[in-house]
Amino acid sequence: MTKTPYTRLRQVCLATLDIRKEEAALSRIFGLKPCHESWLEEFGLENALFAIGGSFLELVAPIRQKTAVHRFLERSGGLGGYMAIFDCDDTSRKKNIASELGIPPVYEREGDGADLLQLNPGKTGITLLEFDHHKGGTDRFDAYEWAGPNWQDRVDQSVAEDITGYVFSCRDPNSIATLWSGLMEKPVEHKGAVSHISLNYGTLQFVPSSPAVTRDHFSAIYVKAAQPELILKRAAEEGYDVTRSGFHIAGVDILLN
Repeated sequence: MTKTPYTRLRQVCLATLDIRKEEAALSRIFGLKPCHESWLEEFGLENALFAIGGSFLELVAPIRQKTAVHRFLERSGGLGGYMAIFDCDDTSRKKNIASELGIPPVYEREGDGADLLQLNPGKTGITLLEFDHHKGGTDRFDAYEWAGPNWQDRVDQSVAEDITGYVFSCRDPNSIATLWSGLMEKPVEHKGAVSHISLNYGTLQFVPSSPAVTRDHFSAIYVKAAQPELILKRAAEEGYDVTRSGFHIAGVDILLN
């Protein structure tokens, strides 16, 4: 049977030096418990993963200095998300496409449960970009290796329903969007200085960065909210900067739609 190609928004990874604080706050804001937590000695980090609908929000914190996460936090000054993760039907095809675009992998792995490909952020621009293929995970609510075997038991969409989009702030958004369009195998739509890519699930938006910001970065995620007023109220109670449309946490804006 021929596989149907797909590329979907699936997981956002945010870096912090205080994972317990941010984990507790997100639990209260969204009314969720982490679906998975782990200590990843290989990467020098610990993490906490929340299932928001069929997508995931991950917090990571370095467990020692001179790790990739620690270097990111020092370099970024707390600006931007650490990683944008997508799932697809075939990571080998993504690797070939990236190679044709002159983008080498920085880490790759094949496993019984999932295949993983991370691309050089110096070549992709903006952020560390990862493609995964989860065996038995054709549907967004099926198997997802990083979340453990029973992650669906922690899904509660009564407050926050799903993660629906990523926003990237760029000095040259049209150019970056064109490059990512090739990687995503989806067309890009340019509207003035803003560019959009629609995936099999989720959307990517590339917007001009502020003149005061000289580094491209992963600036926001869109969350479909069942109870936006409650989310904003809880975020304010946790001490986060809140606007009419969202709040700021761990380097990104959570925008409610």
